[in-house]
Amino acid sequence: MIWICIPVYNNIKYTLGCLKSLQKQTYRDFKIIVCDDGSSDNTSEIIKKNFSEVILLKGDGNLWWAGAMNQCLKYALYRGKKGDYILLLNNDLVVKEDYLENLVRSVKPCEVLGSIAVDAENEHSVVYAGELLDKFSAKSMMIHRNFKKYEKLNEWEVDLLTGRGTLFPLKLLEQIGLMHNQIMPQYGADVEFSVRAKQSGYKLKINKDSKVFSYAGNTGKGSVYRKSSVKDFISSFISLRSPNYYKSRFYFAKVYTSKSWLPVFLFLQLTWITCGFIKRSLSGALNA
Repeated sequence: MIWICIPVYNNIKYTLGCLKSLQKQTYRDFKIIVCDDGSSDNTSEIIKKNFSEVILLKGDGNLWWAGAMNQCLKYALYRGKKGDYILLLNNDLVVKEDYLENLVRSVKPCEVLGSIAVDAENEHSVVYAGELLDKFSAKSMMIHRNFKKYEKLNEWEVDLLTGRGTLFPLKLLEQIGLMHNQIMPQYGADVEFSVRAKQSGYKLKINKDSKVFSYAGNTGKGSVYRKSSVKDFISSFISLRSPNYYKSRFYFAKVYTSKSWLPVFLFLQLTWITCGFIKRSLSGALNA
C-alpha cells in the first residue's frame, strides 16, 4: 500500500489535475490523503464532490506546508501496516499512468526514492533531478543544471531530496519522526527530512523512469525567486514564505554539518545566497 500525502492551500485547478492523474494509475494499491489548510477557493467541497475516494483532512490556515504534510503523515502512520510506503507529493504536479508502477518497481530496501521533475509545459526541460551539497563549502549543486552527466543513467544517488514525488517506507517515520514544522513551516522541511533519513542509513536516490510534471514556475518557489529588489531580498530572511527564512536555514545547517563548522557553514550559505541574488538581479537588469 502507498499512502500518497498531498498538502494544499488554494490553487484548486492544480489539485484537480494532480488527482485526475492519480486516478488513472495502473498500480492500484494506494490511498490519497489531502490536507486542505484553510483554502478559500472551495477546495474541500470540490474534492468531496469529484473525488469521494480521497481522504480529506482540514487545517485552519496556520499549518503551512510542513504542518499540513504532517497531518497526512500522522494519518498514514496510525493506519498503515508493516511494508506500506509513503509518497510525498505536491498538488502542482501531474503524473503519467505508469508513475506509481515505476516507483514500486524501482524502490529498494533502505532507500528513499525521488522523482525526476520536468516542466509540465515542456517535458524536455528538466527542472529537478536531486541535489548535491558539500558539507564544507556549503555549496549546492542542482543536478538538473548539469544534467548531461546524468541523462544516460537510470538512477543516481543524491544528498538532498524534496517532497515533489518522494517515496519511502512508512517505518522510516517511526525511526526519524515527522517534519519539523515549527522550525521549518513552509520551506526546507522536506529537504531536512531527507537529511535525517540519510543519516539513519537510507540511500537517497533519483529514478529517471519515475517522472513528475511540474507547474512549479506558477506556484511555490518560483514566485519567490522572481523577486529581485534589495528590499525583497532582505525581507526574505524573516519571511515564513521564503526558502531563505533564517530559522529554517540555521536549523538545516545545525542538522547537516558539525557543531564546530556551523558558523562557517552559515556564513558560506549566506554568501552563496547573496551571490545568487546578485546574479539574478544583474541578469534581470541586462534583459530589461
